Amino acid sequence: MHYAAAHGNLEIVKLLWDLGLRPSFKEKNGFTPLHVAAINNQFEVFYELVQLKADYNDKTFIGLNPYQIAQKLNSHSIIEYLDEK
Repeated sequence: MHYAAAHGNLEIVKLLWDLGLRPSFKEKNGFTPLHVAAINNQFEVFYELVQLKADYNDKTFIGLNPYQIAQKLNSHSIIEYLDEK
């Protein structure tokens, strides 16, 4: 799911969800697919992951949540979306 989130592949994200993979899964550095979508400014995937109940307050092992990542990388659509939450 991380790879699909990084590359904006919404269909694969949904397929993996249907197969039972959850967006809270962390890789070795504590990044979830939501973090990866924020890093790569993949708004559509980011939005869908939030709809699938991904936790946008979840932090990496160095203490960054997806909002902080979006701010650092100027991912405006993600920032605006989370500001409305």
